[in-house]
Amino acid sequence: MHDIIIIGGGPAGSTAATLLARQGYKTLVLEKAKFPREHVGESLLPFCYPILEELGVLPQMQKGYVRKPGATFSSIDGKDETHYCFGKVIEGPEYLSFHIHRARFDHMLLENSRNNGVEVLEEMTVRKVDFESLSDGAVVHVDDKEGRAHTFPSRFVIDASGQDSLLANQMETRVPFDQLHRRVAYSTHWKNAKLNDSLQAGNINIVHLEGEKLGWIWMI
Repeated sequence: MHDIIIIGGGPAGSTAATLLARQGYKTLVLEKAKFPREHVGESLLPFCYPILEELGVLPQMQKGYVRKPGATFSSIDGKDETHYCFGKVIEGPEYLSFHIHRARFDHMLLENSRNNGVEVLEEMTVRKVDFESLSDGAVVHVDDKEGRAHTFPSRFVIDASGQDSLLANQMETRVPFDQLHRRVAYSTHWKNAKLNDSLQAGNINIVHLEGEKLGWIWMI
């Protein structure tokens, strides 16, 4: 029986797993995908820095990723723009954040969990969590990539499944945010792009689309 089972091996799940394992808890991460896997969300905030430092992955980060000193907000034609430099308000090395490649980044964090004593099982899809069978814990029901069923008892369960919202859906507690209309997001990578000065410096460039478009784009 594990002390803690974490559903999802993304940054939240792997970070929680690493920190809990260091405190001596027998921790299991169940991840439905096989890492590395593609994901969106490549631009980190400066306040991630101390977490990355605590996890012990900063040396890998500093070698492998573009540093991010700030953000540029601009109009759609680029004539009006404002630069926000993190170093103006944040002291210390953490003012330089990172742009990352999510597949590599998430894989690094998950491997870091393994290196810290976490048991990680990939290609394991959690179907449900049974809170009734055990008086002092829960039983996690899982299917492997071959469709075979497995059960894992645990004292505690953490749902880090992200947008899957596994426990919220199971318990029917997920509430839609009706103030926003349905939206669509697109993500792509470009080769041989011509960078302006702001992008060349490592800033993220955020462009408001204005008018009735009610959207924005970012470039990193």
